[in-house]
Amino acid sequence: MIRSLMLFLAISLTGSSLLLAAGHDACNDIGYDWSHLTASELRSVASSCQNTGYSELNFHRAQYLDLLARNANISSMVYHARLSTESNISARLLHMVLVEQLVPYYLPAEDQQLNLLNREYGVNNEFAELRLRKYAELAKRLDRLQSRKK
Repeated sequence: MIRSLMLFLAISLTGSSLLLAAGHDACNDIGYDWSHLTASELRSVASSCQNTGYSELNFHRAQYLDLLARNANISSMVYHARLSTESNISARLLHMVLVEQLVPYYLPAEDQQLNLLNREYGVNNEFAELRLRKYAELAKRLDRLQSRKK
């Protein structure tokens, strides 16, 4: 009885890691609804993915969630300071929500979708990081340079 109880507890406590060891759905499905996962869970999923593109995508999604949390914390602490920076970060984060939703309609091939999502997350997360670290002027210049390339 005690042995089965201990086994049940061990499986319950490590259930998520066992599930990840078998391969998570987010490692195979670009449209997987990851909104219920935390940043740390997404990092665990990313480290379990065999496909490098999916691994990178889930790491980007985890960083995105971290940036959302940091932006919310900073916004509540220093609401009166730099409203333009706050709105710019929010706009970039909203941009990623739209990209996630629209990419299947614009790019039919999964590898193209992965490449676009990884590129967009990489760029937008970097700009948000720069702004959160108070390098707004550098972010503006880089944004202008990136806009010229398109």
